[in-house]
Amino acid sequence: RLTDQAYSWHPAYTAAILEIDSAILCDRIKEALEVMRARAYTVDIGSLEYHAIQDAKNALGTLNAERAGGAV
Repeated sequence: RLTDQAYSWHPAYTAAILEIDSAILCDRIKEALEVMRARAYTVDIGSLEYHAIQDAKNALGTLNAERAGGAV
């Protein structure tokens, strides 16, 4: 699970999901995705961390879509 271990990309992910300023949110999401993408290239596809990265990327995509659509 995502919270079971502290991954190097986790602070950027956390900053994005906790951001309440919509003017900053897009940048936080972009930063987190860049960090996660870079890390995903260095871990095994079958690893728990790789799957946690995929889950986090999906969550950021959902968050971005909800905020863009005006949902809170």
